Amino acid sequence: MDEYYNLTTLSPETPENGDYTALNKDEIQDELYEIPEPMPTDDRTEGADLLADPSEDDLEKYEGASQEVIAMYESPQPPFTLPWKICVIIFILINVGVVGFLVYHVITIGQEANVQSYRVSLLQHKMENLVKNLLGVENVKRKENWLESDPSWAVLASGTPHAVDGVTFDADKALDGDVTTYWDPSDERYSNDWYIILDLKSIHDISKIALTNFGDTVHDVTDFTLQASLTSSPYEWRDVVAVSDVQAGTNRSQVFGEFTVTSRYFKFTVTATQQGWQPWLREIRFFGAKTAGEGNCEAGYKSFGKGCFRFSVNQLSFEDARKVCRDDGGHLAIVKDPNNHARIADYIRSTTNGSHWIGLQLESFGAGADRRGVFFWEDGTLLTGWKGWHEGEPSSIAEGGSEDCVEMADFHDYEWNDKPCSYALYYICQTDNI
Repeated sequence: MDEYYNLTTLSPETPENGDYTALNKDEIQDELYEIPEPMPTDDRTEGADLLADPSEDDLEKYEGASQEVIAMYESPQPPFTLPWKICVIIFILINVGVVGFLVYHVITIGQEANVQSYRVSLLQHKMENLVKNLLGVENVKRKENWLESDPSWAVLASGTPHAVDGVTFDADKALDGDVTTYWDPSDERYSNDWYIILDLKSIHDISKIALTNFGDTVHDVTDFTLQASLTSSPYEWRDVVAVSDVQAGTNRSQVFGEFTVTSRYFKFTVTATQQGWQPWLREIRFFGAKTAGEGNCEAGYKSFGKGCFRFSVNQLSFEDARKVCRDDGGHLAIVKDPNNHARIADYIRSTTNGSHWIGLQLESFGAGADRRGVFFWEDGTLLTGWKGWHEGEPSSIAEGGSEDCVEMADFHDYEWNDKPCSYALYYICQTDNI
């Protein structure tokens, strides 16, 4: 059995003889110190020290060794530490670096924010100029809202207005902005055709209508229609919207939309009331804005949507009409938008009322039954998206014909028709807004 030493008493013992760390002398010697060989056995006595007569140096040596070995094997090693001055320097460097990093990024973010703000301002400026060029200066400031109603808008109404105590409940009461007054046409029951014709005094783009009923369950409007016309001599009514879900029994304003119309004249018709009696209607309001006026176009041109249009009073072939428009600084009309097409068609109906060339032409190849082609606008763009063809048109390509030019045809209610370019028709020139 190995011989162990109690490092406190420096006496040989077995490991189980105490609550201490007992080390084999070879382990001590290998790990730390060279332990002198013990005195011969016959020079020891039970309980004697390791050395029979140790010197003071020996005692100090063994006492120091015992304490260091015990500390090594019974206690964890202390963590590695740096001198406090070095720690302070490192701390300062780290903080300076962090602060510098933050300052740099704050400055960078600020600079980027300024650059971004400048870019946004520049983009807004460019967009404003673009809108000015496309729609005209007035349209940039144009904002859609609820129009201020005017009693003079009511130019004609059905029925005989009810009157009591000198107050007449005529149609202009529905346009006076006063919800305490109302329109009462006093016609027979179940007429279902009570109407008001309105003149807004100028062309407007309208997208909503609001009604304020009287608030009872007898005379309140439940159904109505709205029609529009660009002219008044005669009126050329076209349907805008039909509504059948107006709530009766309430005098709060009810809004109806989902349409877009450009017109000056409107016909509002009550087609049903809650119990069939004549309507009692407090207010009618329109949501929209004035259409760009002719002041944005050269003399002789009219503004529709994003361009200025001139409608000829003479008839020419397609090529001759194209030359006239180009000599005037423009081109034959490019009508890619259905709303703009409807506005132009309404205007034609109210004036010349005849077929008109527009700037759309077929580029064909092949001959006879093998003839093929595609349509291009005057600006060189391919005909894509919305198309205003009448049903069954264009017909010339499939038949191998020669109808390479396009008209807004009066006999097709101004939908498109392909036609031989040699025909003499009215034509529409287009330029940009001023």
